[in-house]
Amino acid sequence: MRRHDGFKNAAFALLLVLLLALNAPFAFAASKTPGKVQLSVKAVTQTSATLQWKAAAGADGYLIYQYDYAAKSFDRIAVTSKTAVTVPKLTGGESYCFGVRAYAQTGKTLVKGKLVKAKCYTPLATVTGIKQTETTPVSHKLQWKAVPGAEEYQIYYFKDSVKSFALLGTVQHPYCTVKKLKSASVGQYKVRAVSHCANGKTVKAKTSAIFYAYTNPADIARFTAEDVTTTGYTLVWDAVEGADGYRLFRYNPKSGKYSRLADVEGTTYEIDGLTPCSTAFYKICAFAKLNGTVRYGARTSALPLTTKPETVTPVLLARPAANGVMKVGWNQGVCDGYLIFGAAQEEGPYELIDEIDDPNTLSCSIRSPFDSETLYVRIKTFVMVDSIPVMSAYSDALVID
Repeated sequence: MRRHDGFKNAAFALLLVLLLALNAPFAFAASKTPGKVQLSVKAVTQTSATLQWKAAAGADGYLIYQYDYAAKSFDRIAVTSKTAVTVPKLTGGESYCFGVRAYAQTGKTLVKGKLVKAKCYTPLATVTGIKQTETTPVSHKLQWKAVPGAEEYQIYYFKDSVKSFALLGTVQHPYCTVKKLKSASVGQYKVRAVSHCANGKTVKAKTSAIFYAYTNPADIARFTAEDVTTTGYTLVWDAVEGADGYRLFRYNPKSGKYSRLADVEGTTYEIDGLTPCSTAFYKICAFAKLNGTVRYGARTSALPLTTKPETVTPVLLARPAANGVMKVGWNQGVCDGYLIFGAAQEEGPYELIDEIDDPNTLSCSIRSPFDSETLYVRIKTFVMVDSIPVMSAYSDALVID
């Protein structure tokens, strides 16, 4: 009886061992941790970055992460079974940190490998499309296409003293105005886009191609006439710094426009061959040859000029009477009137004795204002231009004893 019971116990124990041995792999099997990836960043552009790695041992797939600098944590952005992924919709000129970890999965169990990180910086585009939008004699405004991701732009100018480009300044928008320049001058500029990353690094694009900008010649401060005669005058003006010449214009009544009269290198221009009492209107501007192009300054206001009337010859029509009154006459001139002057001696000074506003009145009665026995009489003709009299030269003196 005892032998039988012992045999039963031994058989049961053996069966239990066999069952445990057979079922052990299923009861205690566990997923292995996948290997570590070897991560690198390839093909970084202004808007994307490609992550690439070698297949990790025991990996069923890979989890892709991107670091959030504000939250200071990694966010999962993709899952893939491949060994490369392109992250889109990035911003140029920014710092990025990505992470990749392999994973293995058995049933519902997900085992993650070690997170491997890689950093990159998206580049900024080179500034293009620079143009000059405004210009004055002392400044010009530059404008260019905005660069995505750029936070500011560095402006460089060519410095003659060192024969190289130097930093002029920094702006936060795609335009700038350069001031305090010389008139009729050319400047050379380059522009660079700049971004300050979330991790404190500064990303700079390549500098743009050289852009040439100019200032206009300055306005002419003084424009007038000298040596006005019955047949002409000399136009005179102030020089402009940097100007290569000056363009004169004369008003054409037929066309109603100002036409070019002449290009002059100096600051005077003589006009002759006109008729007495003729009026013309002139304008002038400076010009400069800058970087292969002729640039013009602003035209002056119109300068009206009238040639002087011809002089007349005074004659004595009636000698002084007992009351000292005498009559003086003259030949008719092309004018608006006559001014009669007298003096006690030939060299003057002459005082205005009478004014005749009718060009057809050719005589007047005068009385000598002087105590001397001799009176010297001279006459000027005049024409009115914009309410201002333009007078001829003195006539020869008429001597009345």
